[in-house]
This record gives sequence, C-alpha cells and structure tokens, in this order.
Amino acid sequence: MTLRRKLGTPQVIETVPGAGYRFTS
Repeated sequence: MTLRRKLGTPQVIETVPGAGYRFTS
C-alpha cells in the first residue's frame, strides 16, 4: 500500500506514511 502511494506521492510517505497518505487524499 505504501509503495503504491509512494509512486504517486512525494517523499513524505517515505518519512511519514501516515502524513503522506493524508497529503494524497
């Protein structure tokens, strides 16, 4: 799940998966 979102999201997911998820949705 995280890897897939990482492709469409910034490096935020790499540091904070939860934060990156929020930034995308």
